[in-house]
Amino acid sequence: CWAMMDSGAGVPGINAKEHCPHLLHALHGAAVRERCITANGGEMICDSEIELESEMDGHTMNIKFSVLPISCPILSVRRIVKKGNDVVFNDGGGYILHRQSKRRIEFVEREGVYFIRMKITGAVNRGGNESGFDRRGAWTTSVILVTCAL
Repeated sequence: CWAMMDSGAGVPGINAKEHCPHLLHALHGAAVRERCITANGGEMICDSEIELESEMDGHTMNIKFSVLPISCPILSVRRIVKKGNDVVFNDGGGYILHRQSKRRIEFVEREGVYFIRMKITGAVNRGGNESGFDRRGAWTTSVILVTCAL
């Protein structure tokens, strides 16, 4: 699926019922109840989360998502940067660059919005490893209601 790169997002979000219905058994209560404000000023409360193993541009990582009623998964650029990465936006796309390993993940621009191709490969055990971009890691994002049609 496509995930939106959101520079204003505080936590990553996903609609688990829509994007990974076969992994709903991995849902669990959120450690911290997240209050997400949408671009139009609306509010969503996240009571549950799911940690997914994902592959992006050939790199595997774990991402802890807030489960929210959204149509497109959202990645928090702020959380990506705090995990030791640089995010570079260019006309037509951009990339995430891990500062230590120099590994890159490419993303694309569509109608002024940046998206990254994300393949969900499974659920992560709750005791999972949280590390950086070059190994398996956990990212989390905020919420803007958009429809993903690329």
